[in-house]
Amino acid sequence: MKRLPIFLFLLLLPALLVGFAFHGTLSAAPTRVFVSVPPQKYFVDRIGGNRVKVSVLVPAGADPHTFEPKPATMVELSRAGAWFTIGIPFEENLEPRLSSANDELAVVRTEEGIRRNDHGQEGVDPHIWLSPRLVKVQAENILQGLIKIDPAGEKAYRGNARRFAAELDALDRELKTLFSGSRGKAFLVFHPSWGYLAADYGLDQVAIEVDGKEPKGADLARVIKLAREKRIRVVFVEPQFSSRSARTIAESIGAKLVTADPLAANWADNLRKVARGFKQAAR
Repeated sequence: MKRLPIFLFLLLLPALLVGFAFHGTLSAAPTRVFVSVPPQKYFVDRIGGNRVKVSVLVPAGADPHTFEPKPATMVELSRAGAWFTIGIPFEENLEPRLSSANDELAVVRTEEGIRRNDHGQEGVDPHIWLSPRLVKVQAENILQGLIKIDPAGEKAYRGNARRFAAELDALDRELKTLFSGSRGKAFLVFHPSWGYLAADYGLDQVAIEVDGKEPKGADLARVIKLAREKRIRVVFVEPQFSSRSARTIAESIGAKLVTADPLAANWADNLRKVARGFKQAAR
């Protein structure tokens, strides 16, 4: 075989380098994965880094309790490398349909190993992403799931996971300091999404809704009486639920109505913001 003349090689070198770079880009394409709710994207992004591309099933403002994905979303999900669940009821109905479309889809149960609290008629409380301590458990499940679908990225994933764990510990200490002296104090919410956060830091969550529904007259009167006794000055509502009864209570007790979104995508900053609001309400 004849050698390529040096002048021709030099002419072709830029094109060869571009080709190698293009090939490297293709081989390093991120793995497409899905999560159920926006805060999970924050967790998977922190651990997966640029090796994953994360999509969210439940869009901002939607209620995960009644969510039903569109057919196009189902197609995208069935083609993904993994789906990170979190123990929300709609996932149970979705999984059999996905298995029939792609029985090789990796389903990573980030809620595994977490003891969940009772949530009345709705079963167990799925809002485990609102406790930094429980997110540490979820992070370990996410780590193992990513390693399983992308073994080549194990070193990167483990390094990211260590840094994320340190951030979670720091946030936990920050919230513990914030709530020092507030143990046993109550805050009022429409939907009881914040039970794990309350349990971690010794607060008392009082829910307005009754078994997932707007309270009737007698229940409303009971909550108003309780809120007055506890001198609650802030009533929290969520964008996924009606604020009608919460507004009635706030007007009756002279309280401020504040939005606390449990599904905000900017998880850490949102948790700090909401915690400061709870602290104010629990004084």
